[in-house]
Amino acid sequence: MAEKTKSEKVADRITQILIKLNNGDKLYIDRLAKEFGANERTIRRDLDRLGLILDIQEDGARVMSANYLGNFNGKDLRQFSDFMGVKDLFPSMDDSFFRAMLTTISNNAYMIKGHSHVDAKKSQPEMAALEKAIKNNQVVQFTYNNKERSSIKPYKLVSYKGAWYLAATENSELKTYSLEKIGCLRVTEEAFTACSEIERTIKGEDSIWFSQEKKQVTLHISKDVAYYFKRRQLLPNQEITQETQDGGLIVSSLVSDASQIIPLIKYWLPHVEVISPIEYKEQVLTDIKHYLEK
Repeated sequence: MAEKTKSEKVADRITQILIKLNNGDKLYIDRLAKEFGANERTIRRDLDRLGLILDIQEDGARVMSANYLGNFNGKDLRQFSDFMGVKDLFPSMDDSFFRAMLTTISNNAYMIKGHSHVDAKKSQPEMAALEKAIKNNQVVQFTYNNKERSSIKPYKLVSYKGAWYLAATENSELKTYSLEKIGCLRVTEEAFTACSEIERTIKGEDSIWFSQEKKQVTLHISKDVAYYFKRRQLLPNQEITQETQDGGLIVSSLVSDASQIIPLIKYWLPHVEVISPIEYKEQVLTDIKHYLEK
């Protein structure tokens, strides 16, 4: 049998630690280190990964918080996958599938490879403060792009393509702020009343481009790449409106801003042609011309 990789060993330890915690066991770093044949620094790092569900007792023992004790089940995993936005990734959402997922540590039947993520550790203090402000409907202030931002009403922390953003209103306008660019954050004592329409807009949008007014973009997709656009949505609010006789597609997309789709069009060139609006087609051609001139 092949020796387990480092990541498999970590997964094994954390799985066994979770089982112990869910059974109500009190865990001590030195004892776990001996049990797993690891040093205490490694075990401490494992436990730090589970920090949100752990309580530390006076004698240093780690125990599962009362809210979680004995409560992990298939339903929790389904809800978590839905929250993380990966629900549609799984072919089945029943308990047998999740049991299979949990056994992949040893049999490697499944593997999920995601895109790269921005390291959110350095933004942890801001995330914690903003979480509290969102729950309590408190106005916040911070600096962003070297500019003071005051009277910001926070609504949601949104993860999009590996990075975290704050969805908030400034002067009644819904905006997004990259978390890693937020500085000098302060949660004020001023409270605000959340707007249900804004909350629906945030929940209903599939990106971080929030806007009540959207522009429709119509594209022709060549037959050479049509399969990829039929397999899944590659454009914002993508809809296939027609399959052409040559095997291509006519696709519409609703966007809030040109920069939301122009980079995607460039990525798929020369297999994508802008039908409308004409200014988007002209912008793509202008950008290509400038690139060639360089």
